[in-house]
Amino acid sequence: MTRFVPRIAMLAAAALALAGCSSDGATQESTFDGTLTGNVQFGGEGNHDGLVNAKACNEDEDVDDYYKVTTYTSLEGEAGELGVVEVQMAHCNSPNGPQDGQIAVITEDGDLLFGEYSSEADGQPIAITFMSETTQDECYLLGAEGGEVECGGTGRFADAEGSADMSVNPVQTAADPFVPWDASAQWVDGTVTYTAQ
Repeated sequence: MTRFVPRIAMLAAAALALAGCSSDGATQESTFDGTLTGNVQFGGEGNHDGLVNAKACNEDEDVDDYYKVTTYTSLEGEAGELGVVEVQMAHCNSPNGPQDGQIAVITEDGDLLFGEYSSEADGQPIAITFMSETTQDECYLLGAEGGEVECGGTGRFADAEGSADMSVNPVQTAADPFVPWDASAQWVDGTVTYTAQ
């Protein structure tokens, strides 16, 4: 009976090894929940951070100066099954809310989930579509301390697809609207699929 024990142990080890390998390349799905906090900065005339209106938001239109800036949002917090994340966002603002936005969700291990978003009504959640790379002419995202962030998925999110809604609550901190604002956000709903690495 004892001569079969090593053989059984070897078969069990082989099965475990195969099970571990089978997860690589498999499609995974994650849902979103949790809250984030951070700040909002503005790039354009009147800003206090040396940032430019990189997206050329409404430069030639007869609108308030507030709509002639690129809005940059930096957040940290949770993203459900993705764990603790850093979020970078950039968009043009309008009376109807954020337009032509880009978003990067960066996990603790450095993988980057990229998406684009807009809002149909001011005060409503923004609708994010996750994708492998930007559909816009260039990348406008800021990284930590002014570093750049890629506008495409990396690591396990290189071919990610899905969508999520995010409710963002910016709070003006001074009479001057171009002083950085405080911000909080909450995932309303969403799912992303990606390939396990």
